Amino acid sequence: MSAHGPAMINPWSHDRIYDTCLRNVLAAKQVAFPKGALRRGQTKPIGVVSTPFGNIDLSVHKSAEADLYIERNRYTGLLLDSDGLICGRCAFSTYRTVRGCGWLTDSTIASYMDAIDQEACDWYELLSNEDDVNFEESFNTDGLLSADEIWIAPKLRGNSIWKVLYFCTMSAAFLHQKRMYDEFVFKAHPLLKPGEFGSTPEEDIQNQIKNLQRLYAVQLDAWLIRCEGQATGYMRALIPDAFFSTWNAIRDEQRCVTRTL
Repeated sequence: MSAHGPAMINPWSHDRIYDTCLRNVLAAKQVAFPKGALRRGQTKPIGVVSTPFGNIDLSVHKSAEADLYIERNRYTGLLLDSDGLICGRCAFSTYRTVRGCGWLTDSTIASYMDAIDQEACDWYELLSNEDDVNFEESFNTDGLLSADEIWIAPKLRGNSIWKVLYFCTMSAAFLHQKRMYDEFVFKAHPLLKPGEFGSTPEEDIQNQIKNLQRLYAVQLDAWLIRCEGQATGYMRALIPDAFFSTWNAIRDEQRCVTRTL
């Protein structure tokens, strides 16, 4: 304790960020989307989380294809400044077999992912050829969680805001589906919109990508996805243990409340 009283704990610091993200998104969801189904083709707000960097507006959209045995939910987080302008954007997607559909073969997964859109098809093409991974088994058992986008306005780059936006959006996926994933996949790329590249030399862009891959390897314990022994531009990472600890604590708290009522 200092001479001026107890030290203030920053809830958004590195060692507390997962707990803070999950609990703040849970509180926001309980107000905006406490219960109810999400129909195909529908978008619903999950809630707004207040952070030191601005508000994060979270929402979810379910893929519209009604005759497929695979459904995709896309979770979007928009970071808004004090004027309500977008200064950050993040998106995660979950792909899962629909309840009661049974086991899907590799070829069936391929046709359904192709029917969703090109992005889903690209994930199938990559991951079905990943070394030392049985994609058919993995998809049927666990589904797929992908980080699709992370963009931060230039004025906010260079601090931890990307992690706050990233893990709040990931938390929205977990809390809406009421389940955790063990891993997620993503492409390491500069935090730029396509138009921001401008005249940036290709060599500089590739160096940024390599630096980000090293950053993710340190920050997320991520590793490069390899196909036929060759490294791709994509990575895979385990969900941080601290996420699971908070998730289990929240579940225990909710069970205690249920028993008390």
